Amino acid sequence: MLGSDGNIQQIFPEETLETRLESGAIDAGFFYLNEAVEKHLPYLELPEEINQSKPELAERYAAARYTNSLGVSFKGAPILYAAAVLSHARNPTAGVSFVDFLLSPSGQESMKRHGLLAAPVLYGGDRASVPPSLQSKLQGEYRG
Repeated sequence: MLGSDGNIQQIFPEETLETRLESGAIDAGFFYLNEAVEKHLPYLELPEEINQSKPELAERYAAARYTNSLGVSFKGAPILYAAAVLSHARNPTAGVSFVDFLLSPSGQESMKRHGLLAAPVLYGGDRASVPPSLQSKLQGEYRG
């Protein structure tokens, strides 16, 4: 760390962070696991208690809070990826098939190879709006 957490010399746009690391302009950075895996970067795994990978630890993550110099406050939360089939999609059948693949063993294995960790399949909003063929895969409601 080069001083305070607001030190402009240590804050880089996400779009350039990987390039700066690969070129040797910086020695380390914080990345999502999938970014490190895709770029074959060496990485250290943080413990589940702080790595924001477990929805069931949402309350613990929320205990981490930060207010920046503009007075904007942030709190920790699980890092989740969302998939949705839009009701007005051009091809909703293909959308459902894609989500079904993501949740299948081969889809989960593919995501794991690319650094995306498995998580419970949660729905947000109106459960009845989830396509019928995906209902049986739901494991609970997202309460974030």
